[in-house]
Amino acid sequence: MAAERTAECHHCGAYRDTVQHTLKECAAFEEQRHVLRTSIGEDLSPAAMVKSLLAVDRKRMAVTHYCEEVMTATENAERARELCNPTRMGRRRARERSGRSSGLRRAPAENGDLTISRRG
Repeated sequence: MAAERTAECHHCGAYRDTVQHTLKECAAFEEQRHVLRTSIGEDLSPAAMVKSLLAVDRKRMAVTHYCEEVMTATENAERARELCNPTRMGRRRARERSGRSSGLRRAPAENGDLTISRRG
């Protein structure tokens, strides 16, 4: 993903998009956060997340699923911004040619949404 020129959250418009904001505050991820809290408890601090990753399968899967959903939404939002700003696409293509890509393939789904899958 390209370096951002602003610290603003692209999902909810909050002034600063931080790990803390994404884990505890961002309105765009409220549903995912509710599912996560149901599985691991109310404490969503980075330490609690790491502890859950090292815990039993149910907690580890909940944290992994939350992170995957946030990253997918973030990458899809960046893709949408790139489509609106062709100069950003040029930077992404240059990264891919230099071997610095994420190893993910992005493609439109049948319903028009963007999907992300591993290159294979």
